Amino acid sequence: MKQELSPAAMIVLAGAMAADGGLFYRPAKAEANRQEERCCEEALEFDQPQLRQLARVLGLTAAQERQIQAILAAEVKTTRLLQRQLRQFHCQLRETAIAVPFDEAAVRTLAGRQATALAELAVCRARIANGIFSLLTTAQQALARQLRPFFTEPAGHGAFAS
Repeated sequence: MKQELSPAAMIVLAGAMAADGGLFYRPAKAEANRQEERCCEEALEFDQPQLRQLARVLGLTAAQERQIQAILAAEVKTTRLLQRQLRQFHCQLRETAIAVPFDEAAVRTLAGRQATALAELAVCRARIANGIFSLLTTAQQALARQLRPFFTEPAGHGAFAS
């Protein structure tokens, strides 16, 4: 015998799915999350295609490339930690959002922690961008400013944001 959900039950289920981004295991989403984690871990490696392209277009010297690699290496531990924390806070928020009864104080606490980690990551990225930009010659800086749209990430975090 096939059971049907009442309209009220369907509304509750739809709300829970929206809050969670989906209650059921979705392989495509799980794979996307794994790819995002790998991407985050590779984000500070100079061999990333975007940074290789930047080096070629700006005509970086070998010395500049080494200095940029040193800047990235100095920030990699902090950046990876913050990215890991953001992923954890995201998962905790999803779980807390569907917990019954709803605990608004817990959601606010997690959201505050997530906001703090995001702010720290923005500062870290800005420190990296500033360090790289300061290594460029005046001509390279001018070219980087002109090319800025080509070196921005989808979320709008440009390497040389003005």
